[in-house]
Amino acid sequence: MKNSAAFVAVLVTTVTAHLSLTFPPARFPPLDFLDTVHTFSPCGVPKSSRAQYTSIELGKPYNITWTSASRSKGGHRIRLIDADGMTVEQVSPLNGLDFSEPQTSNWETARFTVSCENCAVVIEQRDSEDVLFHSCSDVNIVSSVPDEEKCSNRGALIDGNCQCETGYTGNICQYYVQCDRDEDCMNDGKCIQQPGSLVGKVCACSYSFFGHKCDQSFNEANSDCFAYESLNTAKYSNAGLFNADCYHKHPINLDDVIYSRLVDKDVEVGWRPEKLHNSCRLFPHLEDTRPDTAEVDEETRLHQVPKQAMPKNNGFLETALNAELHPMDCLDVIMASVTDGRLRIGDFYSRDRSTPLEDYWYDGEMSVVAAYGVEVDGRTIVMFRRQIREFEPTDHPLGPNSLFVAWAKGTDTFQNDFFQYHGANRGSAVMSLSKPTKTPLKPKKKEEKNSTNSATGEVAFGVKNIAHERIQKIELHKTSTNTPTTEPKTEPITTTAEPKTTTSDPSISSDLSRTFSTLFSLIESGRKNLPYRENPSG
Repeated sequence: MKNSAAFVAVLVTTVTAHLSLTFPPARFPPLDFLDTVHTFSPCGVPKSSRAQYTSIELGKPYNITWTSASRSKGGHRIRLIDADGMTVEQVSPLNGLDFSEPQTSNWETARFTVSCENCAVVIEQRDSEDVLFHSCSDVNIVSSVPDEEKCSNRGALIDGNCQCETGYTGNICQYYVQCDRDEDCMNDGKCIQQPGSLVGKVCACSYSFFGHKCDQSFNEANSDCFAYESLNTAKYSNAGLFNADCYHKHPINLDDVIYSRLVDKDVEVGWRPEKLHNSCRLFPHLEDTRPDTAEVDEETRLHQVPKQAMPKNNGFLETALNAELHPMDCLDVIMASVTDGRLRIGDFYSRDRSTPLEDYWYDGEMSVVAAYGVEVDGRTIVMFRRQIREFEPTDHPLGPNSLFVAWAKGTDTFQNDFFQYHGANRGSAVMSLSKPTKTPLKPKKKEEKNSTNSATGEVAFGVKNIAHERIQKIELHKTSTNTPTTEPKTEPITTTAEPKTTTSDPSISSDLSRTFSTLFSLIESGRKNLPYRENPSG
């Protein structure tokens, strides 16, 4: 998360489609909100000079699969296109129709009957407003797939069956998983399924543990403000987890409140700079046409290999590239859920209105240093903690400037706390999360770093910084009306300040919160909350 905080949420009610191929795998990055209104046809993202191709055998049946955050009210079609984007053959439907009838399943068995090198499979789907979404996968349609490639280069073929490497599953190791069984999750974690998601199985962790394998924890004793080691209803007024008097309160609606607390420059929320320039859409760089330097020695690489130029559009149409940022654009995001008392939490980045992708997709790392989650009386409370300053592109600083905060939570229509499309439970606000807090209780050590998020089910937050000191102002191509915003100068916040103490309002039924290293945020929600899934029409 960066200098500003924002809960990942969208303030709209119209439902539109999300679409991304899972097999063959979508072109990097696997974004699922690529439509013809905002991005170029036929794929939405440009093809890299080092694209990864999937080999598909001519005439053999394959299950083409995809993810969709919401059920489309329109049909779909699947085509094979050549390197110039021309249709080689339409794979589905085969009944002479341009698009299939609407369906609820996210897969279809198909055969390719024409050989094609350096080609792409493209799936297109219409939403209820007849907007066309598309997703592509780079493929080679060949007469025979070598044995070493029959398991998608992610496993070994033994006696005709694929033995997949860790992190993959499927009959040809085509799908991602973070665990396969409970034993893969440490410290009493559980391996749970995520149907219809890019990653099919994930670990849900027992109290005080987090990470893909539940192998991380925050080594801190219980403080006056937060139950780091174990729950204590006698000591902590809020669900035995935290004391609200330790935190600044930020109401965001009648049901939800964010609590934040500065502790040695750490925070617990999601966000982006409020006045972040729209050139942030050019990350990640998707137009690299430099030669592969894997075989080039360091001296030659430094002096002879051309530097990477700024991308021209990253697949965006000019109108979309130059438009004001949508609440979902360029967000640093935390998504969390609690299932059977176990927490799943992740550090994500949202380039656009697509479902946020975990930071590792963009070569980033998990920046959360502490995470806790509980369910009490049908309510979910989640805390996370993170450093205010982060220095990788997928993270925004949390202060000292104000933040654009977007939040979202799931609804009761989704079961088992899956990270799903969140419906109408979303919103955004501008707030400062890095204000020092004077603890009303007996002060102890300076290391009282506390934060909690509360929301039932699953929750997600994203943040944008109001003033971003690291993003270079880039003049977009053919842009004259959208000029960079002058960023205000701010004085750094120190822990010696004497802020006013704020207390919680017991009438507020829910709070959403994220934790980062110096600032704490708490969130409670009275309804079932699911991880953030952006509403595309907002």
